[in-house]
Amino acid sequence: MSENTDAPPPLPHPLTVSTTAWLLLAAVILPGAFLISENTPWHRTDDHVNTWLLRQLAELRTPWLTDVATGIKAAGTGWGVAVGLSVVVLTMVFRRWSAAGC
Repeated sequence: MSENTDAPPPLPHPLTVSTTAWLLLAAVILPGAFLISENTPWHRTDDHVNTWLLRQLAELRTPWLTDVATGIKAAGTGWGVAVGLSVVVLTMVFRRWSAAGC
């Protein structure tokens, strides 16, 4: 059994030297990694490989599959998104109310 006390909840642990060092290290290394990766000779090679791969995939494309993808795109824009989100929100609201009434 636990006793019910009016004591405030425990506060978070204070930051230590090692926590601060890790945070500073992450703050320096992460932006540095992004800056270095943008200016490498591998960047151009990666673009060539990606272009080749996309061209290979484009050759496999069929007209009927393109029509299906266009239909999916049309359903996912404009009113389709509004209707879909409305259905999700209404489902959440009515499920919550029905569960609370039990």
